Amino acid sequence: MDVIGHPIDGIVELIKLLHTADLHLDSPLVSLAMRDPELQDQVRAATRKSLKKIVDLALQHEVMAVLVSGDLFDQNERNAQTSVFLILQLNRLKEAGIRVFYVKGNHDADNPITGETSFPDNVHLFSGHGGVEEIAENILIHGVSFPHRSVRESLLPKFRPPENGKINIALMHTSLAGDNRQDKYAPCHLVELQKAGFDYWALGHIHKRQIYCQEPWIVMPGIPQGRDVGEAGPKSVTLIEIEDGQISIEELPTSVIEFDHINIDISDCEDWDSLRQALREALTRHSDRLLSPFGITRVSLEGPSGLSWDILRDHRELEEFIRVMARDTGKLWIDKVVFNVETPRQSSAQDATSELVEIMADLPTEDQFRHDFEKDAERVLGNLSTQIRQDLLREEDDLKQLIQNLSEDGVRRVAAMMRSSSSS
Repeated sequence: MDVIGHPIDGIVELIKLLHTADLHLDSPLVSLAMRDPELQDQVRAATRKSLKKIVDLALQHEVMAVLVSGDLFDQNERNAQTSVFLILQLNRLKEAGIRVFYVKGNHDADNPITGETSFPDNVHLFSGHGGVEEIAENILIHGVSFPHRSVRESLLPKFRPPENGKINIALMHTSLAGDNRQDKYAPCHLVELQKAGFDYWALGHIHKRQIYCQEPWIVMPGIPQGRDVGEAGPKSVTLIEIEDGQISIEELPTSVIEFDHINIDISDCEDWDSLRQALREALTRHSDRLLSPFGITRVSLEGPSGLSWDILRDHRELEEFIRVMARDTGKLWIDKVVFNVETPRQSSAQDATSELVEIMADLPTEDQFRHDFEKDAERVLGNLSTQIRQDLLREEDDLKQLIQNLSEDGVRRVAAMMRSSSSS
């Protein structure tokens, strides 16, 4: 446990707090693994199970309060089931005498569930005007909520000054100035936080856990449950301990599903038996390393192999085999299988297959081919839902890139079928 702090008169007993943010309850986990009906229920319930685990940890460690630094919810719509589930979890804390201090972020600023009257009386929701609450002698909790979804100015001017001779903890949802990974919401500079006089900044918004500073503590706990391979690895909350005027912190795991990706080198696989054995061993090792109860994994097959043409030809069968092996571990599901296998170099002598492959490889560069493909792609995309189209085509040039990728993949697949047939 990391420890730093300064003596504060009157604070002798051990006081514990739990700091979390960005729960995004009922967020749609955008995983390709959602195609698997067996996995859907697990994925859909992941954020709720993570919240339950946070409450379990609060009870286990007998904390005085839970600090929620924004984005408790993912969307603005009221969901009766989410509301009931949340109230039940908050009541568990209430029955144990644990208070909750909460500031709204950009995702939940307008959510109707977050009205103060909806919560049990152990929950204190800070307003957009800011406020301060004393939770124990000489320990103060400060907080400022987002008054609306889009806050582009700093919230720092809304915080009341910290009180001398007391431990001052501040809750804020912020993108931090200069962090390009997140949208710019309530931006501020680290140096401003360091000079503000608070002892612990309980931040939220950026989904990657990071300790920016230890004196004072400036902590982004990260998202407690990842939602896709872009939020890979085990997730957590932060346990804060205050004793003899010193603050120490500890990371506690919370994710129930761990997203990740693994690269499997198949260059030494000489036949299908050795390939299947290598895949099974790699998936088993990965399963054993998981820190969360379950994992959703993106698998990449890498390296040159004499089986490359056969793999590209029979990729669907091999992908299903990998999915079955993953499920056999009892902990893993497959999000996607990526085939980055290198095809063997051809001899200088040209045969009919080689010439045909070269002709096909040139097709995607021809104007008429691209024009016809684009019309076909637009017709297919027109039959998809708006959300799926938005996921596929986020930028202006995404359609061209999609067509290019599909064309190149098609050439590889057809070439694989011809190569493997001619070599058998």
